[in-house]
Amino acid sequence: MVKGEAITRIDERERRTGPGSLVTIPKGVHHHVRNPGATPLFRIALLFVSEEVSIQRQLKRGKEVRELNRQVRESGVGVFQEERTTDL
Repeated sequence: MVKGEAITRIDERERRTGPGSLVTIPKGVHHHVRNPGATPLFRIALLFVSEEVSIQRQLKRGKEVRELNRQVRESGVGVFQEERTTDL
């Protein structure tokens, strides 16, 4: 948590968190974060996926972007998306 205050529920347990707090949420556990106050909430979330899943997502994105760009080229309608070498 960087700024503001939050009420974080992990499974059925709630706890109040504020600036400097770190909350770890295990995989597959139900969770919810809400802002109980008027101050905007600013938090940084780090998500972990395995290398295999990450590569699959990148390759899928690359295929989808190539297909979209092909359709834009053929139809002249739409906006080209960036084709990143890391996704191909």
